[in-house]
Amino acid sequence: MELKIVKVTESGSEILRNLMSLYLHDMSEFADFLKLNPDGSYKYQNLHFYWEKDELSAFFIKIDSEIAGFILSNKPPFIPDDCEISIQEFFILKKFRGKGFGMKAATEFFERFPGKYFIAQLESNKPAIEFWRSVYNRIGLDYEEREEIDSGIKILTQRFAL
Repeated sequence: MELKIVKVTESGSEILRNLMSLYLHDMSEFADFLKLNPDGSYKYQNLHFYWEKDELSAFFIKIDSEIAGFILSNKPPFIPDDCEISIQEFFILKKFRGKGFGMKAATEFFERFPGKYFIAQLESNKPAIEFWRSVYNRIGLDYEEREEIDSGIKILTQRFAL
């Protein structure tokens, strides 16, 4: 099976919005602040900026020709000053989880976009923390990890350079 990371154009925005609702549904297990909208969906605020700002990029993760997830990445000024790139959101559909596709997608993204990284997880999201640590360990990456508070929410951050 071939994995590809493909930039999302504005024509794919509705697909990304739908995937984002699934992602936020999964995240609601770890984030009490996420609330279901009256229409029964979760909405990611300001998703439209990913087509309006050059510093924000959205990518689909595709397995063969099927969408398996997405990556949202940010650059300054939307991330800490000492960093060049951030993986803001990372999502693999449940159908593709546990098969190494997340690891492969993260590794390919790092190879394609080297730089000084910033990645954060909710402190309560233990599966995400374990996933990112396993990625770093698998590729032998030296990273700095910190507990921080962002907008009153406890997060765990990692910084590293590739």
